[in-house]
Amino acid sequence: MKLAVVASQDEGVLEAVVEASKLGIIEPIFIGDGEKAKEISRKLNLSIEDFQIIDEKNLERAAEIGVKLARDKKANFIMKGLIDTSTLLKAVLNKEWGLRTNSQLSYVMVYEVSTYPRLIYLTDGGMNLSPDVDQKTKIIENSIIVAKALGNNRVKVACLAAKVKVDLKMAATVDALELKERYGRGFFEAGAVVDGPMALGLAIC
Repeated sequence: MKLAVVASQDEGVLEAVVEASKLGIIEPIFIGDGEKAKEISRKLNLSIEDFQIIDEKNLERAAEIGVKLARDKKANFIMKGLIDTSTLLKAVLNKEWGLRTNSQLSYVMVYEVSTYPRLIYLTDGGMNLSPDVDQKTKIIENSIIVAKALGNNRVKVACLAAKVKVDLKMAATVDALELKERYGRGFFEAGAVVDGPMALGLAIC
């Protein structure tokens, strides 16, 4: 799959993308300060000469190029490099040429912890600051799509809260119960289990 890397002039990003390419996972398209990216790659003894490099030092313009590549199906997905999330999201949400859809926009973080036997998926870490229960339903649906796309046939969703019992003064617990009940009524696709309210420690046990 083709990966559009926006503002690729970053050590960690270049190392990860080159490694992913070696593993046959992606074919990168580097967008950003081309000379800086090449300088970093030489320092790290990485080879990026065979990859497509679009030289664009302006971050807003680099974000626009990456988003348009995805919109035009010339890239399958976008990776954030040395650019603020807000700058990239502004391009993603552009009404004229962005990737805006009728769905709730959210993102999923995937953690690999050496002492834990499975990957941990966390959503939504800050894009939706105060979602209502309907928005949370859509956020869960998005996370299920991501988890299944990464090979998980059975997805367990824990609606996190500071308490494991419903407290009418704590909206997170009330919403968690409603989301659990929606699961019971068949709101979410087959293969997913939604439960809550639940503390993080209990969720990962």
